[in-house]
Amino acid sequence: MAWNEIESGNKWVPKELGEKLEGVLKHRESKDGRNNQKYTLFYIETTAGEEKTVSGAVLENKLSEVEDGERVLLTYKGKPKGTYLDFSVMTWDEEKPEL
Repeated sequence: MAWNEIESGNKWVPKELGEKLEGVLKHRESKDGRNNQKYTLFYIETTAGEEKTVSGAVLENKLSEVEDGERVLLTYKGKPKGTYLDFSVMTWDEEKPEL
């Protein structure tokens, strides 16, 4: 018998404050978690063409306002409340000029 390491696969797990993930929200999938709690897994195709998944209470709340197919920029803001990872979520607006 031996220990097997569990890999995070294609899940984006930020390590540094300010770390960013930019791409297009491709689709979302509802999942059953521990104790029959539901959560949503969001699939983002990055600008490098990789598919990454993100989840979590803060991201679920903020990404619920984003339509599939929209360009998003997620920025890791740390754990200010101690329990949850916090993120800034921005969408790209073709109408507005970039500053």
